[in-house]
Amino acid sequence: MKPPSGAPPQPIASFFITQAADSMLGLLLITLVRTRWPNAEFRVVPQADDAADVQIGNLATGASLRVYSGELSRRTIAAHLAEPNCSLLTYDASAEELMAGLSCLEGGPTYISSKIVEFIAGKSTRESETLTPRERQVVALVVEGYTNNEIAAELYVSANTVRTHLQSVSSRLGVSSRGRLAARVRELGLV
Repeated sequence: MKPPSGAPPQPIASFFITQAADSMLGLLLITLVRTRWPNAEFRVVPQADDAADVQIGNLATGASLRVYSGELSRRTIAAHLAEPNCSLLTYDASAEELMAGLSCLEGGPTYISSKIVEFIAGKSTRESETLTPRERQVVALVVEGYTNNEIAAELYVSANTVRTHLQSVSSRLGVSSRGRLAARVRELGLV
């Protein structure tokens, strides 16, 4: 039976979207989904956890897309990787990555963004956790137990230069002692 003229068109697909602290990200995802499904319906559901991400899912296929807008957590990502048909992106994903993630909602393959893959692999994705080549040399010698004067002699720089490098790295990594600095750079795999 044909719907009466003037009746609104039937939705092609129904989606859910989580409430999130980053409402602009949610609106962007709705807009992108509507470019593929102009008559899509959306149900806003409460966030299941306190993560800073937005999840949008296709109710018919069960596929979903999560976009992280906050700090990444290995535990959270591991839990989301266990969800079937769930693509994972970061808020700063490229347009190509975003489209690849959205294709999961249409029944395409799941997609994990390059930043999340790097994070899982233990590679740093934060600017504050990157070191210059000289900072790497200085920190590597700290990890080996060298003093500032020994590092200066080894690298042919002044002790003040060594201290400046160590202060810069310590500040960026949020540590306040040589021991914590050594432990943090080992943890992050920076040396």
